[in-house]
Parts: sequence; C-alpha cells; structure tokens
Amino acid sequence: MECNQEFIEDIKITLLLQMHDEFQKMKVSMTESFRSLEATVNHMMEIVRMMKAGDDQGHFYNASVGQGLDRVYALGMCIQGANRAVCSNCIDLASKSILEKCPNQTEGLAWPENGILCMFAMAEYGHNNYGAKVNLSIWEPKVSPTQFSSASMLIAGGSKEQFQSIRAGWIVYQWLNRNHSRLYTYWTADGFTKTGCYNTLCPGFVQVSKRVPLGILLEPVSVYDGDQSEVGIVIYKDVVTGNWWLFVHDEMVGYWPNSLFTKSGLGHGAGLVSYGGEVYSPVNEKSPGMGSGHFPAEGYTKAAYVNGFEVVCNNDSIFSEPSFPVMMFANTPKCYRVMPGRGQLRVWFDSLFYGGPRGCV
Repeated sequence: MECNQEFIEDIKITLLLQMHDEFQKMKVSMTESFRSLEATVNHMMEIVRMMKAGDDQGHFYNASVGQGLDRVYALGMCIQGANRAVCSNCIDLASKSILEKCPNQTEGLAWPENGILCMFAMAEYGHNNYGAKVNLSIWEPKVSPTQFSSASMLIAGGSKEQFQSIRAGWIVYQWLNRNHSRLYTYWTADGFTKTGCYNTLCPGFVQVSKRVPLGILLEPVSVYDGDQSEVGIVIYKDVVTGNWWLFVHDEMVGYWPNSLFTKSGLGHGAGLVSYGGEVYSPVNEKSPGMGSGHFPAEGYTKAAYVNGFEVVCNNDSIFSEPSFPVMMFANTPKCYRVMPGRGQLRVWFDSLFYGGPRGCV
C-alpha cells in the first residue's frame, strides 16, 4: 500500500471497473424503489449490520435489505489481500459514515476520492488459546470527527464465513466517545454480517463492574519523553461457564456470554490473538497519528508499546509465556511501523513498539 496520489488513483480505477456493472443494475432497482422515505431510512440502518463477511478473499462486500419496491442495496470493496478483520471494520465504519453524511437521502455513494484507509501495526499469535493478556501504553492522538486511532487486543476464531472475535483496548473516536482516550470493546459472532457493535450499543457484552464501565476515560495518558501510563487488558474463557471474561486493571469488568458464539468459533476457544495499533481515516484527510505519533525506533517513553503478553494455552485459566513466537507486521510501513522491544530499558522482553506520525496520507 502506497501513501500517495498514485495509490488513490489505482483504488479508483479498480473500484470503478469491478463495481460499475453491478452497481448500474442495482441503481435501476434503487431508482424505482423508494416510495417510503421512512422505510428506506430504516433499511439503510439495518444494512449497516448486514454487510456480508466478504468473498473467499475477504475483500468484496454486498448486502440488501427490504422487499419489493422498498429494497435497499449496498456494495463495497477492500483492496485484495487486506487483513480481514480490518477490512470488515472499515466497511462497517464507511457504511455509518455514509448514513451520517447523507441524511434523508435515497442514494449515497462513497467513491475513492472520498474513500477510507484502515492501517495497522501489530503482532499476531496464530495458535490455539483460551485467552490472553497485555499491557497497552495509553496515548491520546488527535483525530477528526471522521477518524479514529486505537490500541487493542483481539481474540478470534472461526472460519472466514463465521469469523468470531472479541476486542478490548483504548480508542480515540469522536463518534463513540468524544475526543479522548477511553476504554472500548467490539465483538462479532458472524464475520460482521448481522452481529457486532461497540461496547454495549447492542445486546451482547454484559457489564458487571460498577467502577469500570465501558467507555470510561483512561487517564493519565502517557507523555512524550515523560511519564508513561498503561492499561492492563485480560480476556479469558471461563472453565465452568464458557463465558469470555474481560478484566481491566485487575477489575472484573464483564463478559461475552458463550451463547453468543458457535462451537466452530469462540465457543470452544480461539485460534488467534493480535495486539497493537490501528487507525482509520478518509483518504481526503490527513491520516491521524498512531500511538504516540512517533515511529517505534524512538523507543521507550517516546513510542507506544505493548508488553506483558501471555496466553492461556489450555482450558485452565492459567496464563503463561507463549509456546510459539508472534509475527509482527504493518500494512503501511511507510506510515506506521512495529518492532520488537527487546534490549530497551524498562520494557519487558516480550514487548513491542509501534506507531507513526499523522499526515502520512
């Protein structure tokens, strides 16, 4: 992925070629369809939650809601080879953005010049597990109303068609929690097709703690070349109930009921843990900073970090060092990077540094 105008034009050409014929067919139906604006708006809201999990490569999305003349269509596409979870999240956010920017309209188009970029720098542990824990350094990068910047840990399982995941960390996202770093969660039980949302905006996550609610302000935040603050995130599968519990700063915050998931997904454990940073931005805006807004090579007190990674290898709620190495990668290394933190003073041997400055794109 290149962070320049040529890259954007390549996206435009690809999208136009692959989507033109299908969209023209759909537009004929759309032109004849909208008799009831109220029904149309309701269907548009529903379609945000019904975008399919993608084709076999996980980059082509389509959905329709409603019947007869009130039927509403949506069509979207990510670059081939894009990370599946990140792509799904981008499709979800793009759908919401269209609804926000096109109120009371029967058509909404987001062409590449007004498109989005989702960029990440993270580590991945692709082996069977029943939970994991990390410490995330807390930062508060500046974002516009249509951007977010976050750091989190994700636990996932299931096939491409039934991708199931739970995630927790901090996020700066004005749509969700104004312009501050706050605790957040996100989950899906079917590859973002019909289920999934932030925090408790839909039924799913069960809040237990009265001291640490989801959305709580995380403070103090880390200071560049100064004091560092971090939040401890623990997610594990309970041996007795099968529920996935979330602990934050050793506080039992709540859980995702095992009934949300299938046996082929998170119902019987997980197959993936990933952790690190992620940003989202329309391509017509300067991209936000990730983490501290500085590259990982600057090291401790200057770059964002994750440390203390441990996993539950057996269904016994016992955390230990991972039996296999983690893989580190960034999908836009010219903009955001990740590197191991070994050799850095005051940071654990199993740490990583990640991030990058705003304005790359």
